[in-house]
Amino acid sequence: MPRPPSTPDRSRDDRRGGRDRSEPGAPGGPADALERAGLAPVARVAGADLVVRVVVQPGARRPAVVGRHGDELRLRVAAPPERGRANAEVVRVVAEALGVAAGDVEVARGRSGRHKELVVRDGARAEVVRRLAIALEGGSSPG
Repeated sequence: MPRPPSTPDRSRDDRRGGRDRSEPGAPGGPADALERAGLAPVARVAGADLVVRVVVQPGARRPAVVGRHGDELRLRVAAPPERGRANAEVVRVVAEALGVAAGDVEVARGRSGRHKELVVRDGARAEVVRRLAIALEGGSSPG
């Protein structure tokens, strides 16, 4: 007996409760990679984007990714926290550390504080997650 037209045809995996591996929360997806790498408290996947929690030390001698500070990525920036100069440098430092364009990183929360959430557009890729793990382990000094 054929199904009524309003019932969508489901694959065998779907009927068993399996999920498409391309879904952000699917096993083997970017969220799972963050969990396996121990990055889940610091970063989370939001669609194709990566949201990274950072704590910033402005007025440092030179900009650098220091490593992990609790559940955040610790950054040092040379710019003072005046008129958005430190935020601009935060974006540049994180973009350089993750290997993405500075235009793909934006401060989503915490523009006027030390604790911030940055959104990396299309950052839920394996290469970006790998670079984030490296930055959390030992840090890096941009350019």
